[in-house]
Amino acid sequence: MDLRNSARGFTKLQAQFRGNKSRRIHTERARNNLPWSPFVPAKLEAVYALLEVANLQPGETMLDIGSGDGRVVIEAAVQCLELKKARGVELDEALVGLSKRRILERANQEAMKSIGSHEQDVKQNKISFAATTLIERVEIVHADFMDVEMNDVDVVVLFFLPHEQLANALQTKLRPGTRVVTYVFQIAQWKPVKVISTVPFMTAKGSSPIYLYQVPDVTWRQG
Repeated sequence: MDLRNSARGFTKLQAQFRGNKSRRIHTERARNNLPWSPFVPAKLEAVYALLEVANLQPGETMLDIGSGDGRVVIEAAVQCLELKKARGVELDEALVGLSKRRILERANQEAMKSIGSHEQDVKQNKISFAATTLIERVEIVHADFMDVEMNDVDVVVLFFLPHEQLANALQTKLRPGTRVVTYVFQIAQWKPVKVISTVPFMTAKGSSPIYLYQVPDVTWRQG
């Protein structure tokens, strides 16, 4: 895939959701032949399907590369209450700020669901406790994922355009056996363990694939 040509098409789509600064970030990455993806919010049905395929377990750490507005990491922390950490890495500073606001809003929403009609002081204490719990388990990192350590990660979720450097970067940074879940696009160098169909990415009809991979053992591959 010619990423420079793709950049023009995808940044037009991205213009529906973000401003010029965000488009410039991704266009520059495409021009410099680096892995990238536009920010286009995934439908919630797709988020739920991604997390189902990820099969998050208690005590695990999940990483969303290119976490956008934080919807995947937030849903992961809400759905898997014993998840150790739901971490997002996002290059766009504006989206990092938006994600952190959404975390606070969702924490308070989740707290309110279980409060009922208690006294105001009890209500406030429960809100604070629930918000703190969610905030402690959800983390948004403002960085290029190529510069982030991933040794503690058990599951990676990502939406990236196909790029030859992506598989090499993940294989270098992640432990063998780490689960990697991608939406729409494949990692061509790896064979998927599982493929399912979910709601379409850009259209009202049809479907889009979700791929589950496990990071190969580099030593085994080179042997």
